[in-house]
Amino acid sequence: MKKVKKKCREDTLLLVDGGDITKPYGSKFEGLSQVRDGSTGKIGKGFPTVGVIALTDDKLPLPIYEKIYSYETEDFVSENHETFQALDFVSKYFSKDHIRVFDRGYDSSIVTDKLLESGVKFIVRTVGSRVVKHKGKDLSILEIAGKFKGKYRMDFTDQKGKTRECKIWITPIEMDGNPLNLVVCHGFGNKLMMLVTNIFDDDNSICVAVTKCYLMRWKIEEFYRFKKQTFHFEDIRVMHLKTMNTLNLLLNILIIFLSIKSTKNEDKPVIIYLVNKTRRLFMGAKNVLYAVCAGIRAIFSRIDCGLRNLFRQLWRPPAWNPPLLFQQLAFNCELFGS
Repeated sequence: MKKVKKKCREDTLLLVDGGDITKPYGSKFEGLSQVRDGSTGKIGKGFPTVGVIALTDDKLPLPIYEKIYSYETEDFVSENHETFQALDFVSKYFSKDHIRVFDRGYDSSIVTDKLLESGVKFIVRTVGSRVVKHKGKDLSILEIAGKFKGKYRMDFTDQKGKTRECKIWITPIEMDGNPLNLVVCHGFGNKLMMLVTNIFDDDNSICVAVTKCYLMRWKIEEFYRFKKQTFHFEDIRVMHLKTMNTLNLLLNILIIFLSIKSTKNEDKPVIIYLVNKTRRLFMGAKNVLYAVCAGIRAIFSRIDCGLRNLFRQLWRPPAWNPPLLFQQLAFNCELFGS
């Protein structure tokens, strides 16, 4: 956490979302339950997860908290309880000014009350069915959103490279006696995007910044996908939840290491070398971890003398320098790999 905090600034976003581990053929795992597979949308056997990540300046993931749990164990209370445990852990290390960003699954008065009670800044996407006060009247959020066509413009390029022209507006609301802002975005999709936040500013153009903050939320979904595709995260074959969480912790520490090394200037030559070893186009920071891992795999697949002998040759105590060692390793593989 000390290393993670060094990579975070005052405006670093904290992205909160649930995930899943599917085990369609499992039968003996502790607490195996029914979960929704985020990849297919179908219900199957597995485990739910809840996680929080921060983003580096290069928008690479820094896992802060993640827990694999089960609906079937005796200590399970509720999904909200698991979320609150994650938020409490995050509050130990990050200030209230770090904005917590949530998707529609967290649109409930229980979660909102928790966030308001904690005094943290937050952005939650709402489905629009909740009734709030607007200019002294009780209206649903969807009714309020339908009254605004958008004053501020923002061009957004999605993951597929398609550019969308969005119209955004902001209006004050009151929820259970608490003043909040409702941000309405037209053009992001077929339906209105409605965000509830406790971020205030005299300039209404703050709604554009709020929208941009929320749109970064898909980075946590990319983080889950990266773990599953690159490290076969769902192929866990230990039986107990505690052991699963231990393996998951080690994997998250590895991803933190990769993200930090990929953004340090002194390590750029190694990262560029690894990316080039993949023989693929470099698509920017959002794909660099895929390329780095593929480069490491390409280098180690060419070693035929065994790691013990290789490191015995390269290691010269007491000058233990892992970055230099890795560069030497890459050079030797390039020179003698054939």
